[in-house]
Amino acid sequence: MKSNIYRLFLIFGLLGAIVGCEKPEGNEDDRTGGTSPLSGVTITIEDVIASSTTAIFKYSVDFGDAGDVPADVKLRYSLSESFGGESTELVSLDRTQTMVLLEDLQMGAVYHYEVYLDLYGTKYNALKGQFTTRTPEVVFNEPQETEDGLLISGKITGLNQPDAGTLSLYLGFCDALLPEAELSWQLSFDEDFSFSHTISGLDIGMEYQYWIYLKYGQIQAGVGQKQTYKTTDPYIAAEGQISGSAEDLSAQGTANCYIVSKAGAYKIKLCKGNTDAALDGVASVRVLWESFGTDVSPRPGQLISRTCKDGDYAVFEVSSPYTEGNAVIAAYDSEDRILWSWHIWLTSDQIEQEPYYVLERKLASDGLSYEESYTNTVAAYVMDRNLGALSNEINSVQSFGLMYQWGRKDPFLGSSSLTGTSYAVATRHLRVTLGGPQTSTLSFAQEHPHIFITGNERNDWLSERDDNLWVSPSKGAKSVYDPCPAGWRMPEGGSGENGVQAGLWAKIGMPLYGKTAKPSWHEDHWNGTKFRTGEDSISSWYPAAGGIGLRGILDGVGIEGNYRTADAVGSTHDYCYIMNFYFVGADSPDYYVYNSTENPRATGDSVRCCKDNN
Repeated sequence: MKSNIYRLFLIFGLLGAIVGCEKPEGNEDDRTGGTSPLSGVTITIEDVIASSTTAIFKYSVDFGDAGDVPADVKLRYSLSESFGGESTELVSLDRTQTMVLLEDLQMGAVYHYEVYLDLYGTKYNALKGQFTTRTPEVVFNEPQETEDGLLISGKITGLNQPDAGTLSLYLGFCDALLPEAELSWQLSFDEDFSFSHTISGLDIGMEYQYWIYLKYGQIQAGVGQKQTYKTTDPYIAAEGQISGSAEDLSAQGTANCYIVSKAGAYKIKLCKGNTDAALDGVASVRVLWESFGTDVSPRPGQLISRTCKDGDYAVFEVSSPYTEGNAVIAAYDSEDRILWSWHIWLTSDQIEQEPYYVLERKLASDGLSYEESYTNTVAAYVMDRNLGALSNEINSVQSFGLMYQWGRKDPFLGSSSLTGTSYAVATRHLRVTLGGPQTSTLSFAQEHPHIFITGNERNDWLSERDDNLWVSPSKGAKSVYDPCPAGWRMPEGGSGENGVQAGLWAKIGMPLYGKTAKPSWHEDHWNGTKFRTGEDSISSWYPAAGGIGLRGILDGVGIEGNYRTADAVGSTHDYCYIMNFYFVGADSPDYYVYNSTENPRATGDSVRCCKDNN
């Protein structure tokens, strides 16, 4: 018997009713000869409440005038009516308490018990009876999706009405794919143990698990098996043939991102990103999520109203009236696994390219100083806004665009405000999972493009290091995972110092070592900045969109900008190069710019694409 058998009132086993609990036989005197010194002592068995593996044994002992007699109160119980065999247990009961918890019982078994007084090895006033253990049942009703959320209801059978305030009923809940984030709610229940609860804020088309458990104080006991429910995916209903001709967006080149500027029907080749490698086994195509990039979510279908697979193409219909935003569509196999996904960038603005010129430094004639001047050599033609941005206006949240983990092709939403750290919302929620053997893989990232994978001990989302997921222009063809539209690509990174290649921002003369004088055009109220890109040219707006940290939390919004490059840090480093700027202070903030710094690959940062000249 466990040493903690006397933990009175810490009772978590009230999971079942009294089943076959016989009325105890009357007090009997089992002494051998003589007048009983305990004939006035009364033993009462109040109740035995049995569950599947525990029983609460309630009792009282009134010693009356024999209170000074040094008799012990004993309880023995067994599967054998003769109290023989290994199943027999002996418990000493506390005179001053009224119940004891019996543990490690067999389910569905009949137990025989005997309570008696033990005085110097002689048994007096024995009471006998029996109880049966059992497993209570949880009967769930069919879950119902309502406007308020998912209604879960049911009833627990096989329980006695508990002592007032003793029993607490809880609903456990988790995402079936990411069970580490469990939730629970305490429920109210009727006299017959009926319960109901509505869970709001669930994601569309997502599989969840739920279960019921009980608590006595802080002690928990599970009840019933986990149930599974998959919420409705409205985009399944939006699958269907699209009439009329569809414009082929991939005719000028395949990509992971396509720009759409007006309503109508469009199609893209079912290929892996920036290649012609066809996707095999595509059974359907549908929208994964849509967003305005604000704190207001579109209605499903407000941006893309219909999707279908047509031969070797994914076809989709952009809703009329046309609404700007971002969406992701995905190709699924017959088992509903995502094979590939594409970012659809819905903006009516003409995306412009800006020439960034190389800054040349020459040793002056005095041999001590340097002279700087911009050349006519173009370092790169750069997009006039962030990837996914709906504007390039100063201090506009629509200029933030989207966030990317290094090497992944699929976007994540950033902040919904200029300085806040609340995510913009979409029709499907951003989800975060811990990196691990099952999740830190390319295949998991490909099948779950909306799940942010947290960093491992190397601060990488990928368990096996791969330096070539994105490839800079100096290293060859655009990679399959490059997130930029056709004709565009990720920029080069690097400082140009100590043998490191010079990346885009180093080539145009951005400082390497951080704090620098604020440019004459920079305003202190700006939540972002601009950069000199030539002798007489200034770049378009770079918002301080902050970034997504290693644990999926937004930070630095309004005071920091982190811009991805295609290049991984070489040697043994597991980081990547970014361009970084930030402001310190309130009224007249200090101005810091790094043309190249190392950053964890698992964070989420902004992207500014360059023209692809290959």
